[in-house]
Amino acid sequence: MEDLNKPGDAGTGDKTEGNPQTWEAVLAALSETDRTLFDEHVGGLKSALDRVKEERAALKTAIKEARASNEADVAKVTQELQAKTEVAEKRARFLETCPRDISNPAAALVIAQGFDAMRADGSLDEDKLRTACPELFTKEKIPPGYTGKGNKDGGAPKKKPTMNEFIVHNLKRLRI
Repeated sequence: MEDLNKPGDAGTGDKTEGNPQTWEAVLAALSETDRTLFDEHVGGLKSALDRVKEERAALKTAIKEARASNEADVAKVTQELQAKTEVAEKRARFLETCPRDISNPAAALVIAQGFDAMRADGSLDEDKLRTACPELFTKEKIPPGYTGKGNKDGGAPKKKPTMNEFIVHNLKRLRI
């Protein structure tokens, strides 16, 4: 194999006699047909490089535009999520502070929002809600029970007599 970097070779830049020292000198030493071929090749490379640079610049602007639109979209989505989070926090705070005698907490939440009975932090202004909708609040209920014949026999229900008790009772009545 031939050694390409031997002394006196034009590509090494050695300062031997007859060898050009600069690239411009090498180009000047080329014949007209070789220089034309070289210029066409370099021109093709330059145009390809220019196209790549233009594509890169176009991509940079597209990325900047996408980032700008994404930032707007992200900001919009972030604001929507923050609003939903605030509503959920207010609902949770309302249900936490909701008194136990409210019969329907979900309805109370909607009514409290309509009658401005919710404070800014989501807690309930109970007095406003009681005056606006007293029917939401349950009254103390007496548990249902058997009263029988008033207080006689302690209010316990009478049990049905068995067959033996029925016969004995009727025999006593007949006095047999």
